[in-house]
Amino acid sequence: MKKGVLLIIIAAGVSYVTLSSSASGGDNNSGADGTCATGTGNACNGCHGSSTSVAVTIELDSAGVPVTQYHPGMAYTIKVSGTNGTTSTLPYFGFQATVVKAAGAGTGSATNAGTLGTTGLPAKVRYTAANTWVSVSLLEQNSKITATTGSGASGTTYVMSGLPWTAPVAGTGTVMLYGCINAVNGSGSGGDKWNKATPVSISEYVIPTQVSAFNAGAEVKAFPNPASTQFRVDLGTATNSDVFAVVTDMTGRTLVSEVITAGNSAVDFDCNNWGNGLYHVTLTDGKNQKTLTVAKQ
Repeated sequence: MKKGVLLIIIAAGVSYVTLSSSASGGDNNSGADGTCATGTGNACNGCHGSSTSVAVTIELDSAGVPVTQYHPGMAYTIKVSGTNGTTSTLPYFGFQATVVKAAGAGTGSATNAGTLGTTGLPAKVRYTAANTWVSVSLLEQNSKITATTGSGASGTTYVMSGLPWTAPVAGTGTVMLYGCINAVNGSGSGGDKWNKATPVSISEYVIPTQVSAFNAGAEVKAFPNPASTQFRVDLGTATNSDVFAVVTDMTGRTLVSEVITAGNSAVDFDCNNWGNGLYHVTLTDGKNQKTLTVAKQ
């Protein structure tokens, strides 16, 4: 009789570990890539049900603004978001996010692009290095996370932002963002709803060495680029008329405008208080217009 009871207790313990193991990260505990960056399919479905009614998106942010290009070596953050569109009550969630090179993305030959942060991570987030089961490094939860808004009913949102990523070296080319969210009821794995985000393509920004100038034969450039405290816009030769220079951020908001008056060739901008990211400098003389992109870091 005692032996039978012991076996039941052991079986129950094994069952509990199996059902609750992914609470501290699917890749960390069971080698699961829920993002599908490595082509593993519905990796979370071994323990959790999938549902397209849990809408999931992933984005790359620069100073809180979504971007579609990265500047080599620059620091960015990743944001994974989900919304419960089911009738299930799911007050908690887990997630995974990774960035891989476009070549091999979504297959077993996927490789990481850039560097996922290992320190300064949001609460309840862990870095899990590539291992025997999953060939790429991931950021994932280390314990269940309370929903961002709502109590778990339909319309409840799950947002994990501020995930650090440093862009790769120049010449890496396009990278792909992969992510997933597992909305859970907190009672094990039964009734949970998992879905992955549509992968997002982020192209490499190549800083132009020069563009055509308002005066024939001259270069129009911004330097240093990237800049940290200030940069200069140089037209190469003195202007024949006033040139207006307007700086905007990635949302289109104007930060500053200056005039390069006729007879001059350059204007300096103080960017010390700007957030890290990309900025557009638009130059116009009333007839011609040129746009430069400057990186602040």
